[in-house]
Amino acid sequence: MLTFPKWTSLSEPRRDAWKVIGGLSNPSKMLGFSFGLPALDTCKVGSIMRKIQGSTCYDCYALKGSYKMYKDVEVAQHRRLSLLPASDDVNSEEWDMWIEAMCTSIPSGTSVNASYFRWHDAGDTHRAVYAEAIVEVAIRRPSTQYWIPTRESKLWGSIRTLYGSRWPSNLSVRVSAPMVGMHKFQAPHNLPTSLVHTDEVAPGAYKCPAPSQGGKCDGRKEGGIMCTACFNPKVQTVSYGQH
Repeated sequence: MLTFPKWTSLSEPRRDAWKVIGGLSNPSKMLGFSFGLPALDTCKVGSIMRKIQGSTCYDCYALKGSYKMYKDVEVAQHRRLSLLPASDDVNSEEWDMWIEAMCTSIPSGTSVNASYFRWHDAGDTHRAVYAEAIVEVAIRRPSTQYWIPTRESKLWGSIRTLYGSRWPSNLSVRVSAPMVGMHKFQAPHNLPTSLVHTDEVAPGAYKCPAPSQGGKCDGRKEGGIMCTACFNPKVQTVSYGQH
């Protein structure tokens, strides 16, 4: 039987919703909440790439540091994974309940936590039906901008084809280039992409400002800017400095 934190700071509707999805994570350097999963269980392409020196998954951050230092983080990731419905039909009652709970779990209003949501500060989209559920959340909660960093280009190419004209404009599925230092990378359906640079940024790519502002998306307190590029599907390519 699963046990849940008390989550006493939440309203009762949101607390009940968090119990359905297993709770949200709140990475301090990013905008809004996130939904993290265990990398070893959900990164299908990543589990191969992390063994290849020079790949963007090599020495994976989600398998070290605070992700391993704090037991509660790992417990929460596995709790969320265990609560994903077993059904492969996104229209099933179980998935509908999960999608509605996710929509309730994300705050409403105009705050940063309500406006931006990152899927997977750890983990990836390991099942097609789960990817469909993510799209459905974006459709039902159009006031929030969603960012999904992913290595699962084939899966997301299929999902993009499936949704066609129903694809939500507030969803940024950003496919990561496989190797550090690449200057060109094309994703299926021209989905937005990300690169990792060591020195020069690829022509036309947007350079992530986080390293110069305390590693944060919102660096205004450090004299920087509030950057939302990753959440914006109109920003075709974002390039991160290797770290």
